[in-house]
Amino acid sequence: MSTAGGTAVVKEIQTDWDYGYKISNVYVKDDLKTLMFSSTIPTLTDFYGVDSFARCRNGCPVTPNEYCRCGFNAWHDDDIALLYLVDKWRRRYELRADSMVMQRVGLCGRVFEGTMDAAEWTYWGYRAAQQRVLDVFFGPLCMYVWDCCREAVYLGAFGNAHDPRRKEHLRKLKPVCDMHMSAARDILDPGRLSDYNHVGIDWHYPSEYRYGTFIQTRPS
Repeated sequence: MSTAGGTAVVKEIQTDWDYGYKISNVYVKDDLKTLMFSSTIPTLTDFYGVDSFARCRNGCPVTPNEYCRCGFNAWHDDDIALLYLVDKWRRRYELRADSMVMQRVGLCGRVFEGTMDAAEWTYWGYRAAQQRVLDVFFGPLCMYVWDCCREAVYLGAFGNAHDPRRKEHLRKLKPVCDMHMSAARDILDPGRLSDYNHVGIDWHYPSEYRYGTFIQTRPS
């Protein structure tokens, strides 16, 4: 990987920003306006915002580092991100899968091109020093309980999560159906969240074909 003007040059991409897709858990702060995110890996509990710089848990002086897996990770393609999400649902062991979303992100600064695991396969992706969340894609089905297959029509805030580094309480965001909307502590307006955080918020995944695939593979 070479650099030009301080920006990493990835093969066939010569711009300041590289773009990718990832799966994360999504939350909102107690102000019910500010979006926060975390890794889908249970042992990685650091939270990050819409605009963030990577911080290495192992103390690397430069992030990302070729000898470490630190940095913000993203896959090249949205279909690989969806493959990972569907795999989480199939296995059903991921306790936080109910608040998982797909993101389209911009990556810049020091950027490495490398591989990332998706389910049982390995695909190409990026690791980067800086990340900007551009779009958040919520699933089309209610996420309140595992066996609800009704269409999601509301965005609900549930429970509490704690960010020890910022000493803040966060709430999970889940798409819910009209039957389960009363279980949410608050119902939020996706348009207002989009405007406040300057991110796109969508109820569907980037491809209608993959949207249908997700519905068909969700466990009953």
